[in-house]
Amino acid sequence: MSFVVEHNPLTAVVLKSLLKEKHFSEKGSNSRREEEASYIYFCHYLEDLEGGVVENLTIADLLVFFTSCENIPVMGFEPTPSLHFNCMDIYPTVSTCGHELVVPTKYCGDEAKFKQAMTAGLLFYGGYGKK
Repeated sequence: MSFVVEHNPLTAVVLKSLLKEKHFSEKGSNSRREEEASYIYFCHYLEDLEGGVVENLTIADLLVFFTSCENIPVMGFEPTPSLHFNCMDIYPTVSTCGHELVVPTKYCGDEAKFKQAMTAGLLFYGGYGKK
């Protein structure tokens, strides 16, 4: 008996829809502007992962990074996965219990550095023994 959805490939669109909750700062604030830019960079990064542009990483690796699961459970995640932003961190961070992915905003204005930080964070975290 399987408790994961195997027939749906994990894509950028699927992962974006999985992150239903996005925690932005108040509209009009400087933080909000940086978070919106970082969210656009994040979406581009997902597309790069899906397209094989990021060497040695896949969208599945990102899913493992913030949920510790290799597949999406049939009944979904509880709690609902969410995306947060942090201006202090250099790399992405997570709360796997809360299925929270926190992306850095300090690279606002430099998408290449944002993507480098995301890649470094994913490669350095260890993989929960899954690889």
